[in-house]
This record gives sequence, structure tokens and C-alpha cells, in this order.
Amino acid sequence: MTCGPAIGREVNEKVRILNDLLKVFLGDKELKAALSHCDLIINQASSLAEFEARGIATLTTPPSVIVKQYRDLRERLTREWLKAELESATAEAATTTDANRRIALVSKVLLEIQKYRSETRNPNDLEDLEKQASEALHKIRQRAFENEAEMRQPPDTENPSDTRNDFSAEGLRISTEAKSEASQVTATAYDESCPYCRQPLRKVPKRRALCPHCKKAIYVRAKQNIIPSMTLFTERDARVITWLGQIEVSRDEVEAQREKLSRQFGQVVQLGDVFWQIMNDRVREAMKKPRTDAAQQLPIFYRQMACFLYEEGRDHLRLSQEAQKWVLMAWQDQMEKELLARDLLRVQVITCGEQSCEECKKLAEAKFTIEEALEQMPLPVKNCTHDPVKPSARGWCRCCYGLSSTLE
Repeated sequence: MTCGPAIGREVNEKVRILNDLLKVFLGDKELKAALSHCDLIINQASSLAEFEARGIATLTTPPSVIVKQYRDLRERLTREWLKAELESATAEAATTTDANRRIALVSKVLLEIQKYRSETRNPNDLEDLEKQASEALHKIRQRAFENEAEMRQPPDTENPSDTRNDFSAEGLRISTEAKSEASQVTATAYDESCPYCRQPLRKVPKRRALCPHCKKAIYVRAKQNIIPSMTLFTERDARVITWLGQIEVSRDEVEAQREKLSRQFGQVVQLGDVFWQIMNDRVREAMKKPRTDAAQQLPIFYRQMACFLYEEGRDHLRLSQEAQKWVLMAWQDQMEKELLARDLLRVQVITCGEQSCEECKKLAEAKFTIEEALEQMPLPVKNCTHDPVKPSARGWCRCCYGLSSTLE
């Protein structure tokens, strides 16, 4: 009897506040504001649920029911907002030509998804969104690296053995497999013989087929414009033709480089050697530019060369590291120009979530200063096991950096 009036006043006040919150919430559309309202409603209804548990009348709709409804609403709002943000980011990324801008747009959303997924009661509800964002980021990065290319300090191609230790031991390696003289080969000789064993073919294949003599796969590239006189290629040359097309090299440049290298080494060189020479030349040109301009091209060139080695099952670690270095150095330049706040920003490792290998998962959301990242080089992850190409055991690390504030 003594506490009854006090309890009644407390319940009435909480009910009034809750009703006011419910009315105001209807007009909120910003996610953070909406989530904040949800939290206030959940907290207020939870306090009323304590009275409900003791059999004290509060609302027509039981407070425990309101708590459940708004917890579910909070989860749904988060998912819908993140889904809309991802769609908006990928749509904007598709319209911009700046590779760093595209990566930053999707990276930001991926970080948001990972953040909210760690806070939600049902993390699996956001698993598919995280996967979509990771795949979108991977495709954007891959497309960017395929459109351009980069290198920090190119080796001296006049003396391939004279290379910098911090660049790559790959250098320019002219294959010794082709033993024929560097003479002009006619289109008929190529099209009517196997590109491996040079045995004549009774029927020229129009699609991939096995040579009846050596039993190796012959690849047909009839529509390519790099070497229009050739249509039949080995597996490696077919892959190189694709690479040459992606870096938008002209037919004349390929022919000039192949003729130059063939005269230099006294034998017909392979297309892979031509690709490597062209990439080295492009790197040299980029290195002559101011550092700010070079930093826009070099990460892409290095990554493209690293991907080329990866597809051949060769060690690509050094070139992949150079690509990451130039990404960090570009941000470092912006900090030095005071375009980015040095004291407030860190670089955060963005993985592919559950799609990452165990080694990459260890670095999920790890943060470094740019100086620390340049010194330690956590990316690419050296022991990444994602999809290695034989004979190499090294996988292709898909992790990247994103900017993160220390205030978060």
C-alpha cells in the first residue's frame, strides 16, 4: 500500500516516455538515429518488462513483446541500410575511373558490414552481405590491376643480372626453349602446325583441341589483334595474348619488341618475354615522373606483373610487396601534404572474411600506422594459402588496406 502510488507514478512516466519515443521514431530515416531510437525504446520497454514480470499492469501490448519487436526491427534496419549502402557504393564505383576511389568506396562499406556483424545478435544474417562486398572489392581490385601496371625500381634490362635486391630476382628472362633462328615465320607455317611440336596438322582446329602428335592442348585465338597472323597458341602463349590485350598494347609495339629481343638473343623469343619487357619499359617511364604521379601508376604495374608470375606458378611475393608499398606511399604523400590527418588515421587490414585463409584471418581488422606498415609489410600475407598455382606453394593474397580513424 505504501509503495503503490510511487510505482504507479514510475510506470506512468515510463509509459509516457515510451509512447513519445514510438511517435518520434516513425519519422527517422538515418540509420544511426534509427538505431539510437531503437535502443532507447528497447531500454525503456525492458525496464517496464521488469514490472510485467512481477504481474504489474503497464501497457496493453506487453513490454516484453515490444522489446522483441524492436530488437528484430533493429536487425532488419541494419541489414537493409547496409544492403543499400553496398548497392550505392558498387554503382558509384562502376561510374568512376579512379581505381583508388572505387576501392575506397567498397572498402568503406565492407568495414561497416564487419563492424555491425560483430555487434549483431545474429551474425549469420550479414554473412551474405559481407561475402558480396568482399567479392565486389576483389573484382574491382583485380580489374584495376589488369588495366594498368607498376614497378618501384625496374631491373637493368641491358644487363638482366644487375637487379635491385628489393625489386625482384625475376628480371627479364629470355626463354631458351625456342631453338630456331630469329627469322620471319609465315602464317601458314604456324596455322598448319602444332605450336608445341611443330608437326603438321591435317585439320586446323577452330577451338581448343589436343595435338594428335604430342597430345598437348592447342589454344585457338582467332579474334585477337596482337598477332593476327597467328591463331594457334600454346597454353602459356594464349595466356600472354590475353595479358597483352588487357594492358592495351599495340600490335606494332609487340612486333617491334619481339624483333628487337630476337636479334639481341639470336633466337625467336617467347611472347612472355615480350610482355615482361613491355612492363619493364612502362615501369621505367613511370619512375621518371614525380613521385605523386608515379604512385598512381606503380601499384597497378607491380600488381599486374605479380599476377602474371602467379598465374605461371612462380614466386610473386616481391612484386606484390612493391605494389602494397606504393599504395602506402601514396597515402603517406597525402599526409605530408596535410590532406590526411597523420595523428588520427591508421591503415586497417581488410580481409575476405570467412572466405580468407587461416593466415589472412589472423590479420582481420589489424591496424597500423603507415610507417609501421611500410616497415613490417604485413600485406601481402607471406604464407597465404588461397588458391596457389603449381609448382608454387604461395597463394594469392586478396587482403588490402583501408583507412581507419583512431577516433572510432
